[in-house]
Amino acid sequence: MNWYTISTLIAFIINISLTIFVYFRSRGKRNLLLFANMLAMASIWQLGAFFVNISKTPEAGLLWNRLLHIGLIMVVPAFFHFAWDFNKGKKKKLFFLVPMMYIGNGSLLLFLFSPLLVKSVKKAAYIGYAYDVGPLYYIYGAFFLFASMFGVFATLKTFKTSDGYLKIKAKYFLASLTLAVAGAVIFFVMTMASPVEMAPIDNIVAIMFSVTFTYGMLTHRLVEIRVAITKIFLFLVISIIAVGVYSTMFGVIFWLISGIINYAAIIGAAISFLLAVAALPPLRKGLLNYIDEIAYGGDYNYRILMNETTNALVSMLDMQELLGYLTDTINQTLKPQGLSLFLKEGPAYKPKATSANKTINKSINQDSALIKMLADTRNTLLRGELDQKQSVHKKIRSTLRGLRAEIIVPLFAKDQLTGFLAMDIKKTGKSYSPRDIEALNAIASTAGIALQNAQLYEEAITDGLTGLYHHKYFQNRIKEELSRAKRYGYPISTIMLDIDFFKKINDKHGHQVGDQVLEEIAEAIESKTRVFDIVARYGGEEFAILLPSIGKETYANHKKIVFAVAERLRKEVQERKFSDQNIDVTISAGIAFYDGKDEEMTSNLMISEADKQLYRAKQSGRNMVCKIDISKMKIA
Repeated sequence: MNWYTISTLIAFIINISLTIFVYFRSRGKRNLLLFANMLAMASIWQLGAFFVNISKTPEAGLLWNRLLHIGLIMVVPAFFHFAWDFNKGKKKKLFFLVPMMYIGNGSLLLFLFSPLLVKSVKKAAYIGYAYDVGPLYYIYGAFFLFASMFGVFATLKTFKTSDGYLKIKAKYFLASLTLAVAGAVIFFVMTMASPVEMAPIDNIVAIMFSVTFTYGMLTHRLVEIRVAITKIFLFLVISIIAVGVYSTMFGVIFWLISGIINYAAIIGAAISFLLAVAALPPLRKGLLNYIDEIAYGGDYNYRILMNETTNALVSMLDMQELLGYLTDTINQTLKPQGLSLFLKEGPAYKPKATSANKTINKSINQDSALIKMLADTRNTLLRGELDQKQSVHKKIRSTLRGLRAEIIVPLFAKDQLTGFLAMDIKKTGKSYSPRDIEALNAIASTAGIALQNAQLYEEAITDGLTGLYHHKYFQNRIKEELSRAKRYGYPISTIMLDIDFFKKINDKHGHQVGDQVLEEIAEAIESKTRVFDIVARYGGEEFAILLPSIGKETYANHKKIVFAVAERLRKEVQERKFSDQNIDVTISAGIAFYDGKDEEMTSNLMISEADKQLYRAKQSGRNMVCKIDISKMKIA
């Protein structure tokens, strides 16, 4: 077996491997499936050429020469179909050429064993046997010439007129196709029985084609096969080792018992072993998990974390807890420079959680081009790829720049776009890998449903007008927080506040203006309280605030903080104008402090004592804060 024969076999192995990888990693993309079909035909061609090389008789050489023409003939329409699909642009009307190429070349297969296609073969150096062609071969040559010229020149045009990611793909496809055509031409000149002498370099060109395409796949993600290659290699190695060890042990045992080595029995045992691994879930799952752990390396734990995250998300109903967990998990695992989570609220998508150097307050209208694209495609969007597509609307690019988003991940629940994640580039400066995108999509599929459930729960426990918690929820939470304060000895306080002369506002300006005042008061309260404070509309124009202690802060310091919150809020309301009518509004407030040490303290007493202080503030002239320490009160 000479070096040319070996190179033919190597070219076949490389191309059939690429065929498998491209097919299984194409993710349904038609142009990649078509490229896989083209590679498959080229593989049949090269396998046939290998058997021609090693044929011992002219009859065998003629048979394999004819069989290799199955791949040689059908690679032409496959080549043309791929080139048409990749470069079609606005020329969809030329699609009739595709079936014509398949029918025309397929018809030549009917003459595969006829001398009208291949007449005879004769012994030749390196290649085994050269063949003499019949008249139909010139028809095949016309098909080949047309497909080659169309494919190369159309891809060249795409390369020249495109930019960004599409240009990169076109560059590597153009180089690959040019090498493929060159290899085919050299093969024809070498193998056809003619006076032309040429060095046997077609396989070298074919290997160059494979190397070019593989480099493009691994460096520019033409097809994602890096992990697939690793896993298949590991599977083969581990399987061979396991079968080898098992067969050796079985052979030794058989030899010790019978004194002979029965190879048929050993092969049967090895096949039985493989079938047992395939059929028994514990063995199969254990093997695949072990391969995953090796293939993904440090990423294996990362993938486990992603699974745990999706499981945790579905168990959370509190919106703030859910948003915090979601953003923290993504920040810790992917480490983006910035992260914003937008949720649908009315006719727009508004930022509900951010983690960035500059807070993003921009809302995205539901009719915007970006939202329509997310809803229609349902796919994760990469800014780098979108910037490189001329077909993408300029407004979408502008929106992404405004959001400082390198990647947009849609969040769906019941086929409705409930929100999206907007993430900046990584802190490392690297782009997001396919593994990152896969993990984000897995989280997003669960997060969309979890966020919708949290929104429904929030709607059930909040006041429809102000968006604050309602009376019943406040009653439940004050009992929980009071129990926690007693258990750990932490202070906790309650503020009850009321809008002064609110009835006069309704009588003078109407209830719609009154509602507007209530909404704006609620916004003011939320802006001046802490994230972990519980704010509720207690009833009518009365509001309640529960202020737990932060960790081990002293009781004296806690009282100062709570009083400062109430005073800051009172001054904020006094200095603002409310509603479209620019109304002057004031509030009165009452505070009940509790140090967390009296086991007999009740939530009802805390609320009633804070309410009494509110009444005292009203009686003392309004627009003031009154307070009481109920820690040492005599409780009946």
